[in-house]
Amino acid sequence: MVVHRPHHVPNNKLDGVATNQADKSSSAKVGSISSWKYFQDGKAKVSQEMIEALDSKKHSATWKVVEGELLDDYKSFKFIL
Repeated sequence: MVVHRPHHVPNNKLDGVATNQADKSSSAKVGSISSWKYFQDGKAKVSQEMIEALDSKKHSATWKVVEGELLDDYKSFKFIL
């Protein structure tokens, strides 16, 4: 869901996630960028991530944060699901 339908994430009532806006491409692919609005400690924040890798055999995706408040606290930020 997070890779192929990221706009469904806010519908799943995840704490702190408000909205998602994917880039104009219809499917997730390496290089796709999406923006997230979320809340941390009661403050609205924004993060923009780029898909770095997709592995269909392992059913995983790797994202790299390219813009947003996370980069105020970290030099780089990457996550794998």
